[in-house]
Amino acid sequence: MYSYRNKTSKIDIVFAALLILFVSCKQSLFQVITHNDVGYWRSELNGGITEYSKKDSRVEDYDENWINFRKSGVPLIGIWAIHGTKFRITNDTIFYYCEVDGHIAAMGDTLPIVSYSRNTIVIRNDASQYVTWHRLPNKLAKKMISSK
Repeated sequence: MYSYRNKTSKIDIVFAALLILFVSCKQSLFQVITHNDVGYWRSELNGGITEYSKKDSRVEDYDENWINFRKSGVPLIGIWAIHGTKFRITNDTIFYYCEVDGHIAAMGDTLPIVSYSRNTIVIRNDASQYVTWHRLPNKLAKKMISSK
């Protein structure tokens, strides 16, 4: 004999399984950018490479030859040079900022995120252009950096 209670419990199980599947498939942008501990992304606009560190939200920028901007003589002004650049993701926007003694001391770019997936991120820059960033394999990026 088939009861209403059995039917309800089966529906609940199927619904719970679908909910878990949906939640597990959706990634946060933070996870996409950092890919475990560090994520390397190349801009299609200028070929520059950005390294995002999940550990402390730090950002490092490299040119197309894998030379770090901060170590290659490109000047950073004042507080940015001393404390470095960090990033935060809020409301589909990436904020770049400098933190001193636990407080945001200077804000940099505020870039709206147009779309993202596992291997690409599309961001609208200050000139209202859409810039696509592509993920570089972390092993390759680290190998190229260490060879410099």
